[in-house]
Amino acid sequence: MIQIRDELRKRQLAITGDFKSRAEKAEKILGEIEACETKLSSLNDALSAVLGIGVITAAAAAKVPKVKVAKVKSAKVKAVEITTVKPAVNPTAGMSLKDSVRDFLDKAGKPMKIAEIVQSMQQAGHVFKASKPVLAMRFLIYNNKKMFKKVKPGTFAVMAAKVPEAKAVKVIKVSKTAKAKPAAVKSVANKVEAPTLKDSVREFMLKAGKPMKIAEIVKAMQKAGHVFESKKPVPAMSKLMYNHAKVFKRVKPGTFKAV
Repeated sequence: MIQIRDELRKRQLAITGDFKSRAEKAEKILGEIEACETKLSSLNDALSAVLGIGVITAAAAAKVPKVKVAKVKSAKVKAVEITTVKPAVNPTAGMSLKDSVRDFLDKAGKPMKIAEIVQSMQQAGHVFKASKPVLAMRFLIYNNKKMFKKVKPGTFAVMAAKVPEAKAVKVIKVSKTAKAKPAAVKSVANKVEAPTLKDSVREFMLKAGKPMKIAEIVKAMQKAGHVFESKKPVPAMSKLMYNHAKVFKRVKPGTFKAV
């Protein structure tokens, strides 16, 4: 009986020590989380001052879920409660991000900064798919120079379509009996050609500055805000790479770099 009692006491002490050790580790981790949150808050304030917008408070439609952590008492650790937020407004269906930004700037009728465009569109109810909409907007505008005109560093306006002036028509003298018919003047608007998929992929890979796998290219471009027309973008990207060997060099199986 004494031997059994001593054995039970040893087990009890071992379990108590294990719980105590875990509690100390949990308190240490919670302290690190609190320090990271403080650092993140100061960085957000600094970024807000640079961009001129509230990085987190302005993005009401794409709010980051808050995480509540309970304090550790003795050896018991409470579960972490996570709340999710659903966006109240869906993105405009059937319209690409490029067209949405063009229409928004056209209605605004004035040049705007990139961060200002993002903030104003979010306030108007637009929900960006990209986790970093300011970077995605910067990539979109700088890759569509025929549609967006830079009026000064970081500030853009919609590029107006140019219409060719009507050429003067020569008047031919005719006899008194005959009436001269005015020549018809056709005015044709210049077509603004958007960059091809090949050019967009090449420019994206040159900016990346490193070889990338096909699926990695598709995922990175989608995260940056590019919308692929193909329903299966990975096979379409693979076909593009292999059909343009002079533009995309294969460094190893399935991995390419832009030339």
